[in-house]
Amino acid sequence: MQRAVSKYFSAAALIVSMLAAASCAGGKKTVQAPCRRILLSDSLILAHRSDTIDFGRINEGEVVEMPLVIVNAGDKPFVILAAETSCGCLDPIYEPVPVQPGGDISLTLRFRSAGEAGTHLKTIHILTSLAPERYRLVVSADVR
Repeated sequence: MQRAVSKYFSAAALIVSMLAAASCAGGKKTVQAPCRRILLSDSLILAHRSDTIDFGRINEGEVVEMPLVIVNAGDKPFVILAAETSCGCLDPIYEPVPVQPGGDISLTLRFRSAGEAGTHLKTIHILTSLAPERYRLVVSADVR
């Protein structure tokens, strides 16, 4: 009898701990934002052009991923050599592969909003093989 009760309590404790673990893991909800297209060429970089990426209103604690399609609008192939951010809460994810003229490459921006309540303006400087200057993306988000 005592063994049956002990097994019952052990099983109940296991279920409770699994539910607690599941609820803690749920705090990092990943949200997919709509895709954006960005045209990039050496002339746009040399003209110091930039784009603004707006994540819009997001809930604090969410991880929001926005896919970007960067189109080679020039007449020379390029490679993204580096993407530097102004904040550790923003991650650019890409493969450094050659992009032929007229071709495109995917770059995903991941914004981790935990502890980031308020209105934000962040920057990403993209260094390519096209020019020594960096292409600037301004990223905005309203974290509630």
